[in-house]
Amino acid sequence: MSLDISVGFLSPPENPADFPGLEGGIRITVDNIVLTRRKNFQSYYDELYNSNGRQHDHDPAEYPGRWLNWNLDALKDAVLRFQQGEFDRYEEVPAKMEDEPGFSTIILSFCDGEHVRIAYQPVSADIGYHIPVKSTIGYSINPDELCHELVGCYQECICYVENAYTDWDYGDLSEEINEIQRWADEHIQELLAVISDDNC
Repeated sequence: MSLDISVGFLSPPENPADFPGLEGGIRITVDNIVLTRRKNFQSYYDELYNSNGRQHDHDPAEYPGRWLNWNLDALKDAVLRFQQGEFDRYEEVPAKMEDEPGFSTIILSFCDGEHVRIAYQPVSADIGYHIPVKSTIGYSINPDELCHELVGCYQECICYVENAYTDWDYGDLSEEINEIQRWADEHIQELLAVISDDNC
């Protein structure tokens, strides 16, 4: 199954929010089926953008989360825990997404030793929106592909910050930009380190 993870930013880089401007959501699709789709959901966002300022043409309700750095790190931590085998075979490994007005969870679990089951579930039944049954049951994917996709998300964050704040009107933010680059690079290296040599 093919996996795609994309991030959407609340503000375009030509008109960014206060630094670092990493408000936005994470969209996950498996074989072009949106895992993170929510029904009856009033999105916090009216529209979302990529790092080059192009507006995403997908429904913002498909992008759970609000703070990209927090939610990406939660998903990365779950992926590393899974890849390093730091869980029991029947244990679910959760990545909690801050998801206005509450929380939802991306769940990773053991499938067959070569694949990971990925599912998307609400934290509670009273959050006011519905997640399709296929998403809550989940899909079987290659865990290395999950790592590669997350690497791309961190690279997109670096690109956004560089596009948004290099010539910002409020002074020199070079040190702050370097800090975001270090944050993303550190997580990229962690993800690349657990990818199977056969799949590089």
